Amino acid sequence: QHARVAVVGINDRTLSAYKTRIPIDRGLLAKVVDAVDAAGAKAIGIDILFLRPAPGDHEQTLIDSLRRARATVVLGAGDERVGLGPQEVGFQKSFLAQAGRPAGYVNLATERDWVVRFKALPAEGSAFSKSFAQSLVESAGYSPARTHQRIAWLRTPRDGSDTFQTVTADTLLAGSDDPIARAARADLKDKIVIIGGLFPDLDQHLTPLTSQDNERMAGAVIHAHIAAELVDGRSIAQLEADSLVLRLELALLAALGFLVGWRYRLRRQGILLGSIATAVIIAVDTLVFWQFRIILPIVL
Repeated sequence: QHARVAVVGINDRTLSAYKTRIPIDRGLLAKVVDAVDAAGAKAIGIDILFLRPAPGDHEQTLIDSLRRARATVVLGAGDERVGLGPQEVGFQKSFLAQAGRPAGYVNLATERDWVVRFKALPAEGSAFSKSFAQSLVESAGYSPARTHQRIAWLRTPRDGSDTFQTVTADTLLAGSDDPIARAARADLKDKIVIIGGLFPDLDQHLTPLTSQDNERMAGAVIHAHIAAELVDGRSIAQLEADSLVLRLELALLAALGFLVGWRYRLRRQGILLGSIATAVIIAVDTLVFWQFRIILPIVL
């Protein structure tokens, strides 16, 4: 389990006593922020968009909580690519200004097959030049080097625990006499804590770790993976299609393929030879990723 990043989730059980799911009650969020801050978190990231007023008229309660937090706080924001309406843009801008805390875009880069593999780049000319995870890590005192766009995912720990310490908000807010709550709060000390929704039908995404069984990963957990990568200094590289080196390599491979094909053009080749070639390609790709953390674009 990662030692420096944790997730506090708000789920349907947390909201069982509230009238609405979205927007999440601001009074509840204020209590969660206060609890995480009191636990001694190093930095707090809120992976929730503030686009409209929430029932209960507790907006100022949350803003006061964000302002008085001793830990550095980073808010999530939706940039121009989210497709917000004018009123939503105005409300978000006003809320962020009143909170007085930095914000980063929470956009996720989803590909054609709906799988998240890369970190989203900032939109050109956007008011949010840094991602939520990068802003959060920097606010915690880390100076992440420029990394590749591939997300360096972490496997599930072998002991079966969560990749990141994950506690639900209702557990965290339990009484001081609750031993589980006390243990959860103690484990948040000096960690980067991401607060977000853990709903089965909202903000759930396919990733390379979940796509085979068609499960989904919560956006807050994806941001935790990105933050952990930046904190650890890990990265995965991929040879890009517009790379001059890759083009030269492809030209050499094409020439080699032509020469081999020309040499054996008059011989019939069985399926065995083709299978061997496929196995060699897979073996080379596996070796390069294992030793150098570089993904070779097999399709190219």
